[in-house]
Amino acid sequence: MQRGGTISKEARATPFTLVVSFPLGTTEADAKGKVYVDEDERPEMELVDGEATYVEFYAKFGEGKVTVWSEVKMGRYSLEEGLMIEKVSVLGLQGSGAGVEIEVEGEPLSDTSRVYFSNENSNEGNVEKVEGGNKRKSMVVEVGGLELPLGKNFSTTWKMGIEG
Repeated sequence: MQRGGTISKEARATPFTLVVSFPLGTTEADAKGKVYVDEDERPEMELVDGEATYVEFYAKFGEGKVTVWSEVKMGRYSLEEGLMIEKVSVLGLQGSGAGVEIEVEGEPLSDTSRVYFSNENSNEGNVEKVEGGNKRKSMVVEVGGLELPLGKNFSTTWKMGIEG
């Protein structure tokens, strides 16, 4: 997902947010998605080095941690255009994120000072009445402040803590 713009060309130059959806309350899950980007002038999608990029995204939740990673095919176009991933939003998890580890092209990211977690309930009215109290029905965990090049393979992992 990208930010909006007054014209398509402006919107295509904005940073990406990856949105991952897991079943609510799951203890183990997998998800995947993909994106194809080019200059949007061709009538057909064709993967040509330097003219387009194709990325497959994967996410896994298990043993109390979340891992999101990418596999890039022909990333040169996205690198030349400066296309970036600025945020990963994960739906369906309960708790809060902590201890993020990020790798780009297999190398640990040395500066994560701008990376932050945001843990939000979807809304106050979305609380289920259960015996002994209330239970959250949904939760969004966001990892923001990222500057991950769309044209490079990356991996990010963090632990999920239980919120009371």
